[in-house]
Amino acid sequence: MNRYLIGAAVLAVALAAGAVQAQYTPMSIEDTSRSATLTGLTVGTVARSGAATTSYGVGTALTNTVATEYDLPVHMTTITLDTDFVAVDAANNGETELIYVFPAGRIYVLGAAIDATVVNNTNCTEATANDVYYVGVGTTAAAGTASDLATTTQDIIAKTTITTDSGAVLSTAWEADMTCGADTVHDGTSTAIDLHLNLAIADTSLSSENMTNTITGTLNLYWVNLGDD
Repeated sequence: MNRYLIGAAVLAVALAAGAVQAQYTPMSIEDTSRSATLTGLTVGTVARSGAATTSYGVGTALTNTVATEYDLPVHMTTITLDTDFVAVDAANNGETELIYVFPAGRIYVLGAAIDATVVNNTNCTEATANDVYYVGVGTTAAAGTASDLATTTQDIIAKTTITTDSGAVLSTAWEADMTCGADTVHDGTSTAIDLHLNLAIADTSLSSENMTNTITGTLNLYWVNLGDD
């Protein structure tokens, strides 16, 4: 074969190989805050902006609460609590605060957890076995004369019994998860489902003055709206 033809063939192969290499030159991204474009593919980071809320299908935060919504197939709602209850001497006391209203529909609560602190003043201290009161979260409000919590007044977070110390201010950690009402669908198709922070105390646990009780912390809810009619 003519040596000129052989040389031309070798040169053609070399040029072709160089062209392929030029198209697929290895590259590295050292700073993911920068981006690099490679033939229709952009590598880099995309910043998310805006509040962690969703514009459709969420409930409403009520008195002394802040609700943060996360727009996912399952809603995660974080409710910040800062509530004062005052129980009046000479009667059983059921105290309640409406803290959230779910959207209309069948509400399936998958789970709930509370991380809060409960502080009472010295007026819930008779130094007897009756020095107790109850806190819970439910879909109905505690009756004004309730001495205990039961059924739907504590069907999201089951009641916790708090025992007081004689003559001292008591600060109690209230950490609980959803131990009641699991796998329950709450029918809010006619009336939207409420969420209540509840407290109850028997008159026998009160001294001769009113009791002030403060609850602060967060309640996390995981729920699905299964739809309305």
